[in-house]
Formats: sequence, structure tokens, C-alpha cells
Amino acid sequence: MKTAPRYSNEEYSVAGVVVHTRPENRDIVAERLVLLRGVEVHAVNEEGKLVVTVEEEPGERFIIDRISEINNTEGVINSSLVFSQSAQLDSSDDIDSSDTGESAIKKDFTVSKVATNLDSEEQK
Repeated sequence: MKTAPRYSNEEYSVAGVVVHTRPENRDIVAERLVLLRGVEVHAVNEEGKLVVTVEEEPGERFIIDRISEINNTEGVINSSLVFSQSAQLDSSDDIDSSDTGESAIKKDFTVSKVATNLDSEEQK
């Protein structure tokens, strides 16, 4: 019999989401999304695509709910989960990166090919 994986209060999670809007709604949608706790908008293109991360600090569990809120935000056509990662933190881990203020996990997403696909789609 399978059991659910053990949940750890020391697990940090981040999800990368591409959000689709109508081009004329992209800026207002970006403004609405950053009001949601744990949500950060990293890129917006002229076609109405937004690259967004949703972060959970250790002990929190809201990523799925937050993605549902993103989908239900006025002006959003749909959103797609394109990246998800969790990491077990220990006392030697430092979430605060002084150079950018971003965690190492979030950096993995924002510099990954997934994030750069936003630009490559514009070139087609």
C-alpha cells in the first residue's frame, strides 16, 4: 500500500507559471497578480504572456490555491504550470541572496529555458 510522502515544515517550494491574457489586459493583470501573497511577475510580453512565480516559505501550503486564484483573476485567459521545485532546507541554507533578493530555487526558474521561451515565442 502506498502512503503519502512525508510533509516537512522545512520545505521551500516554488512554481513557475505562464499566464495568458489579452494583450490589452497584460498590465492590469500583472498589477492584480502581484497583490497575491507569494506571487511575483518576472516578465510580460506584448502578446499578453506573463512569466510568474509562486513561492511558499517553509511551513506554508498554498501554491495550488494560488494558481487557482491566478486562473480566476479578472483578465486571465488561462495559466499553465511549467516548473515546480521543492527543496528541503536545513540550518546551513540561506534563502536570502543579497545580490538579487531571490532564492536559489527561483533563480533556477527565471534563468531556465522555460523562462526564455517567452522571448523565443515572440521571434516566431
